[in-house]
Amino acid sequence: MKALIITHGTRGDVQPFVALGDALRRAGHEVLLAAPEEMAALVERYEVPFAPLNDGTKALMDDPAISAAIETNYRGVRGKVAAVRAMRLSRPLMEKAFVDATAAADTDVDVVVHHSGLPMHYLAERLGVPAVPVCLQPGWVPTSSFPAPQVPAGLPPRLNRLSYALTGPALRMLSRMGDRWRSETLGLPRRRHQHDVTRRPDGEHTLVLQAFSPHVLPSPLDFPDWVRTTGFWFVPETPDWTPPEELSTFLDAGERPVYIGFGSMSGTEPARGGRPPRGRAGRAGHRLGRDRHRGSRGRAR
Repeated sequence: MKALIITHGTRGDVQPFVALGDALRRAGHEVLLAAPEEMAALVERYEVPFAPLNDGTKALMDDPAISAAIETNYRGVRGKVAAVRAMRLSRPLMEKAFVDATAAADTDVDVVVHHSGLPMHYLAERLGVPAVPVCLQPGWVPTSSFPAPQVPAGLPPRLNRLSYALTGPALRMLSRMGDRWRSETLGLPRRRHQHDVTRRPDGEHTLVLQAFSPHVLPSPLDFPDWVRTTGFWFVPETPDWTPPEELSTFLDAGERPVYIGFGSMSGTEPARGGRPPRGRAGRAGHRLGRDRHRGSRGRAR
């Protein structure tokens, strides 16, 4: 089998797909991973064949209005305006990445596995092969077990499934970013459900992989049978890596700790954002540590 794997975003959007590519390669399959150009070193470290995609969207993180909106999770009028602005600025940049993905796709690909936030089901449709979207977090598939993560807390449980109707249009907007690429580059006509990454061209649901653990979600879960919640995807451990002395000392000083991180979305005030989980961890009796290695704008490395 030859799999084309496509993802875009920050390291958290890429590393799970590196793990998938590495596992498929080790199982004897042919793999090509298309990801942002700046992730080349990460991908090649695991000897996964790599195709670079334009990563100009990373410059949007330096836009003051957009970074301020991220701080509030796009809440309020200003947040919504910033979200629309980010989408408008992202469109031409992402189209460059879509064109790069088109160039990376050979005609003998058997399956396209892609980040659920990308409309790469269009490319699979053009190639005439199945598309398998991968959800790295809950929220893409409706369930009665918990409300859509983007909806404010406090909904009665009977409205859990209905809450996904409120967030679905926003998620489908990500596919709309590729409509011009779909028509002009891929030469595909408009069709019903084309913005829904969970549906095949014939309207039936495709296989959807959820690359997180069911144990972090409320139970009982009632996902449909076309969804597989697989657990997290981890890259192999690096055998020659040793932790810094300070970290080793902390780990050896007591019980195994719980790590809570926010990746590239830690915000400009990570200490403030870290107070709630630190407080809960302390009340639960877990040891607390502090990451002293900070990147630009206060982001933890």
